[in-house]
Amino acid sequence: AGLFSAVVTTFTIDSYKWLEADPADTTNMMLQHLSGQLAGTQRLEYVPAPFTITSSVRINVCWFLSLIFALTTAVLANLCKQWVCEHRQEIPARSYQEEISLCQMRFESLRYWKVGGIVATLPLLLQIALVFFFIGIVDLL
Repeated sequence: AGLFSAVVTTFTIDSYKWLEADPADTTNMMLQHLSGQLAGTQRLEYVPAPFTITSSVRINVCWFLSLIFALTTAVLANLCKQWVCEHRQEIPARSYQEEISLCQMRFESLRYWKVGGIVATLPLLLQIALVFFFIGIVDLL
């Protein structure tokens, strides 16, 4: 998940620049507005162009979603690993009965927090991230 996040991040950094408005278009629109005001043929309000969803917006949405899912997978995997390591850690107890009750308490806490279900969903989250990334690649091509 970490390596995939790094790859998606490099694509996202480059494609994020595509979202900026073209400065030449903005300058031309403002110059037309000013010339219309000077000629007295245009209203005094400046109305910017309406927002349209272009392919660059769709690509960035897909890649940002992919990055979010991949990073979520990495964080949850790390958290689950910490839980399991804590569960397996041996704490010296006074008697076998205390060890058994400590082991049972840890087992019940893992079941209560549904760590097994979280671990089972990690591959699904990473596959969803991969699908969003490929949708962005296909839209780019």
